[in-house]
Amino acid sequence: MGMKRSSHLPPAGAPRGRGDPAPAADDTVEPAPSAPPAGPRSSAPIARQRRQLAERAAASARASRAMVTERYAAAAMARANAGARLQTLYLAAEGPRRPGEPLNVLLIELAPSGVLEVDPPAAGVLREWLLVRGGVTLADPGQWPVALAPLDFHVVPASLAPPNTAPAPTRLDAGASGALLFLREAHDLPDPAEPSRTVRDADTAWKPFAPKVERRVLWRRGPLAAMLYRAAPGAAVPHHGHGHDEECLVLRGETFQDDTLLREGDYQLAPAGSAHLSGSTDSGAIFYIHGDLNLELRGPAA
Repeated sequence: MGMKRSSHLPPAGAPRGRGDPAPAADDTVEPAPSAPPAGPRSSAPIARQRRQLAERAAASARASRAMVTERYAAAAMARANAGARLQTLYLAAEGPRRPGEPLNVLLIELAPSGVLEVDPPAAGVLREWLLVRGGVTLADPGQWPVALAPLDFHVVPASLAPPNTAPAPTRLDAGASGALLFLREAHDLPDPAEPSRTVRDADTAWKPFAPKVERRVLWRRGPLAAMLYRAAPGAAVPHHGHGHDEECLVLRGETFQDDTLLREGDYQLAPAGSAHLSGSTDSGAIFYIHGDLNLELRGPAA
């Protein structure tokens, strides 16, 4: 803002008469210093940001190509009967197995009061059941029926082949609201002394795991575990590798695995030897993870 010229000063450049008072020091008006001419802005920071974004995008694209991602909302589920539909999330190929690789992973959607009989597993195959929503009763041969509520987990250990008997199927009976059920099968060493086990959502506490993240370990075998994670809005998991296959099923909310957005019912398998640059959620989320009990951290979140 410019200064106002004193009213008793003569116009600029006019000769001062003998009767004109000399200007006081405070009334002297100095021209405002002019700013140096603006030079061209340095493009180095912008170029550096663009290079970093390009590097991040390339790294994310490389990581994503290694993943198996299945969308629940976009799936054309196969009809099993009038009241049940199936979606195969993962089916292992013949040949050597990666550490922690599952054999077969399914989503089973039951209509209200729908019924489905599931073929029994082969000898040496462990089954994990997790109810995503609704209600279902699960009846294994020779076992008491188990009623599952949302986020309840049920594991059936691997068994030896029953001698001279044809194994009976597992029966699923949905409640009045139907059910969405997750099934994972994998090789495991049979242990006749190990019973089936149910982990109830209503009875199991969440334990702090990281800032804004809580965890619940459902089942463990050595370095591998089946777990639930509950992440608050804004939570992030840093760059980490996978010593075993890592499977993620979103149960509530949304989460980013690198730059891939996963919503409820979406599934992603990260093979052993791969890595996630970051995992985060803006909305908050609950998700099932099967993989390393202890993350192989490699640095801060990207």
